[in-house]
Amino acid sequence: VSTQSTWGVLILKMKLSKILCVSFNQDNSYFCVGTTCGFRIYSIDPFSEICNSEKFPEESEIPFAAWISQIAILYKTQILALVGSQSNKKLTNQSVLIYDSYQKKKLQERSFISQINSVLMQKDRLIVVLTTGVYTFNLLQGFTIEQHIKTFSNPRGMCSIKTSREKPVLATLGDAQGSIVVHNYYLKQVRNIKAFEANIQYMTLSLDGALVCAIDESGSLIKVFDSLSTECLHSYKRGMKSSKISNASFDFENAYLAVSSSSGTVHIFNLTQTATSEAEPIDHSTKEKIVTTGMKLFNELKSLLPNYISLPSSSAQLHLKEMMEY
Repeated sequence: VSTQSTWGVLILKMKLSKILCVSFNQDNSYFCVGTTCGFRIYSIDPFSEICNSEKFPEESEIPFAAWISQIAILYKTQILALVGSQSNKKLTNQSVLIYDSYQKKKLQERSFISQINSVLMQKDRLIVVLTTGVYTFNLLQGFTIEQHIKTFSNPRGMCSIKTSREKPVLATLGDAQGSIVVHNYYLKQVRNIKAFEANIQYMTLSLDGALVCAIDESGSLIKVFDSLSTECLHSYKRGMKSSKISNASFDFENAYLAVSSSSGTVHIFNLTQTATSEAEPIDHSTKEKIVTTGMKLFNELKSLLPNYISLPSSSAQLHLKEMMEY
């Protein structure tokens, strides 16, 4: 069966249940899907279905039923972090379950007093994101709490953790509006980044944890920071209209950044290009009076316009169906 037809089967089968969440593993070789009927795990290359909870035997003891609102997978294992929903009587949206789908066995479970907005996994860590805080758990030491980080209001569950050569880096919202905190575990350093004055709509780390992408609440302004120095390396405009950002991702070489939104457009930004330098000052002695007057008027008007109008835009765009969220 070809890859194209295989994806067609996937889309056809998904019509029988509603997709609630999608998550890739740490090296982007697997992805998992939480649905109203349970969960599924897929390998990307070659494309194949690894696990489908709807196919579990009826006699299997499944402690989560259906309606999986958040999901994370640990590398190429079948160990999952699952969060239920208000419609799930066995597993609510205030509980996270560590589950081995290969052995069909419950490993650990932890409950919270508020809704879980997202979960992430690393080799030795589980990260649980609530609306006003982030908890990290040590999976090698009996699911013990390792860290509690207070954050600004975070209903979308924004958080990113990357590991390159056993060097984990965690990025969360700060406790102030428009701020990001980067926890560099291998250097034992914490860095604060003031990305915007207003709210942050989306944030993510590069695969090696060296760069941080932050997108403002309108979805129009994108900034890329150095995670160690906190220097703003790039600023881009995504568009003039407000839009909900679905995803943002760096490539393996940190040369490109792709940003998708509810408008159905994927913008690709070239991080290797420098911004066009400003024009040299005009030599007024060699210009006609009308040209000089016109330039002065233009500069005065330009200062009244939003800063992002003069920022570079994307190098390429892909247009998808507006209904696509993932």
